[in-house]
Amino acid sequence: AMKPLGSVKEVMQALTIPLSESVFKAGADAPKDAAGWTQLRHQALGLAETANLLLIEGRAPDTGEWTRLAIAQRDAAMLALKAIDAHDGDALSNASDALYETCDNCHNKYMKK
Repeated sequence: AMKPLGSVKEVMQALTIPLSESVFKAGADAPKDAAGWTQLRHQALGLAETANLLLIEGRAPDTGEWTRLAIAQRDAAMLALKAIDAHDGDALSNASDALYETCDNCHNKYMKK
């Protein structure tokens, strides 16, 4: 069975933030070569998987809004993957914006001020 090993904060600091920063950076400046696109694809895939980690029972503070926001993060990361697979910098920029919005919405609701 799945069980949380780290806190939400630890998942965010170790995985979600560094991976999302890679997508945000590439949204402004797309990779220039195949190796860059491949590396970015791995990072976006990892980011999508972190949304699944946020959904593990015992980690979520609720099963309503938290679930909706984690799924929105995963969906935005999957949009980034689609853009990455197409090597489409404009679509990647749009996906990066959508991802940022999901992060912002969740932080506004759950991050301690």
